[in-house]
Amino acid sequence: MSSLERTLLWMIWGGIALLLLTPLVVTNSLFFPFITGKNFFFRIIVEVIFGFYVALAILNRDFRPKKSPLLLVLTLFFAVVTLAALFGVDPYHSFWSNFERMEGLITHLHLFALFLVLSHTLRGSKEWFYFMNFSVAVSLLVVPVAKYLEDHGFVGAISDLSGSTRPVMTFGNSIYLAVYMMFHLFIIAALFYKVRVWWARTLYALLFLFDFYIFFIAASRGAFVGFVAGVSLIAVLLPFFSVKRSYRFAALAVIAPLVISAGIVFRIAGSALQSWRLPRYRRSRLLGL
Repeated sequence: MSSLERTLLWMIWGGIALLLLTPLVVTNSLFFPFITGKNFFFRIIVEVIFGFYVALAILNRDFRPKKSPLLLVLTLFFAVVTLAALFGVDPYHSFWSNFERMEGLITHLHLFALFLVLSHTLRGSKEWFYFMNFSVAVSLLVVPVAKYLEDHGFVGAISDLSGSTRPVMTFGNSIYLAVYMMFHLFIIAALFYKVRVWWARTLYALLFLFDFYIFFIAASRGAFVGFVAGVSLIAVLLPFFSVKRSYRFAALAVIAPLVISAGIVFRIAGSALQSWRLPRYRRSRLLGL
């Protein structure tokens, strides 16, 4: 690999690291401060690193897209979405969406470009290991960044403007916060399983507890269902694929408590967990702020 190719690759990796900071972006000067700033930041970074990737693929054929079932499925999906946008009732909004959602075909185009970049530049387990660890580190910054924003006039950074006591942090929506934390719970669990050093496992366990606490107080039933479903699937499959008997027994022991926990959440979702009616100063103290 030439020095130019190596430079392009490092610039792509740097852009990917910047993308992981997207959840921390809040722009009070734009419409929907928790949404528009994140989307503009995401699109600009994706466009830049995709340009670097195209240049790298031209210089080195090893980085060019390769046929795979996943690439084929995503290509067909993008083709269907494109046809639906072009021949829909409102092609303009199908392409651009609006400031409140900022999805549309243009976002799917950026996501497809990002898939090409990630799948062809993060090709080894080492790169993905760094990628996931950096993402976990960013998830830990959500609370202090939200506190900083609220202290400097960004009202609603900790609690929802609608009066709900469920935290929203830098997302503007407690459901988004819960889903973000849910993904990182699985990432941390995967990292815990991957490493074998005791101090690293201890650190991952503490990080898991922190993210789970934020995930819990976000009180999103949908995210909790997703978390329970994911853990249950792992618990069901682990006895068939794990060679260690201890993992098999642990997986079987996890299923029953999860089912019970899901029942409890649905039972109290409309009362204590959903509203979380603690006074503001107590919530701040619980968050460590």
